[in-house]
Amino acid sequence: VGFPGETEQDFEATMKLVDTIGFDQSFSFIYSARPGTPASELIDEVSLSVKKERLALLQARLKYHANRIADEMVGSTTDVLVEGISKKR
Repeated sequence: VGFPGETEQDFEATMKLVDTIGFDQSFSFIYSARPGTPASELIDEVSLSVKKERLALLQARLKYHANRIADEMVGSTTDVLVEGISKKR
């Protein structure tokens, strides 16, 4: 969210893609320039407040789809693959 030059239409296209595909999870964040990359030299015309608003909207949409998918699975049975014991214990 907030790549330099991102327009409202670009963001709406992202939201439409989320709806079309039905993403329920995404590592989403506000774009930040990384020194030495071509994008770091682009003019950032998107205000921080717009970036924050867009990120909140995107994350809310993702949460909606996650809840919808979880609700659809209530009462169902599905196969899972267990690869091992969690190292977080």
